[in-house]
Amino acid sequence: MDAPTLKTQRLLLRPFSDGDIEPMVRGIFSNPNVMAMLPHDPQSDDESRVYAREYTYLYMAQWSDEDFGGWAVCSNSQAIAPIGELLGFCGFEPGHIDGYRLELGYGYKQESWGKGVGLEAAIASRDWFLSQERWNRFYASFVPGNTGSERIIQRIAMNYLGERDLWGSVEKGIGLRPVYTFEKPSA
Repeated sequence: MDAPTLKTQRLLLRPFSDGDIEPMVRGIFSNPNVMAMLPHDPQSDDESRVYAREYTYLYMAQWSDEDFGGWAVCSNSQAIAPIGELLGFCGFEPGHIDGYRLELGYGYKQESWGKGVGLEAAIASRDWFLSQERWNRFYASFVPGNTGSERIIQRIAMNYLGERDLWGSVEKGIGLRPVYTFEKPSA
């Protein structure tokens, strides 16, 4: 499956390209405030580039390998940023919890926080998921204290599953991470 392009009122969720790596480094992977909310902790510009490349390629490759993946989240409204500007990423990654094939992941540059970008992209991703027949559930998690992500997860109708050690969170000193699930309604 090729990555679809999704449009919302203010956003364009489009397939990633190699040209997205540097904007991801500048806007996300080089900002310690943003990285405090993600599972990686790059220690240099080179490591930031490695993580940006890994995220970009993971989200691109999953479409052809697994029929799911992620999107480059871009502005489609001057009200939030110049049209076409890369704001972050959102989409589905391979899951790390037994019984859950998909994990909803996302990250946004700090200038996008508090503008509803994360919620709008998460709703678009969830709605795409609902249109697919192959899967029936996914999960998402966040770093404890990340109230923005917690609100997004709750507003897209996810249910609390419990706490888990995800992405090495215990070893990194973050502790267990809250995990929420979403299941398709029964027909």
